[in-house]
Amino acid sequence: MVEIITPSDISGVASKKEELKKRIRELESKLEREVGDVKARWIIGYIDGLSRAIADTSGEPAEEKELERLLVKALMLENINKLKEYSNRWMSMLKKAFLGEL
Repeated sequence: MVEIITPSDISGVASKKEELKKRIRELESKLEREVGDVKARWIIGYIDGLSRAIADTSGEPAEEKELERLLVKALMLENINKLKEYSNRWMSMLKKAFLGEL
């Protein structure tokens, strides 16, 4: 079944995407201030990969996948305290793995 997309649907999606991108930038800046640039970039990269994986499994059109990816990323970034806790654990485990301590 082909779904008809109206111009108002497109502008609504575009508007929502812009809102999410703005919120993500704000949350990423806050994360950088709280954990430092290097750790924040690592966390952001990890979250970006997870959000892409989640959105890509849905079989939706590209526009909807992008919106879903942004939504998932924004939701994950909302919980900065948990991200800091998890990142400390992940970094510790990576360090042990690289040093052969696992």
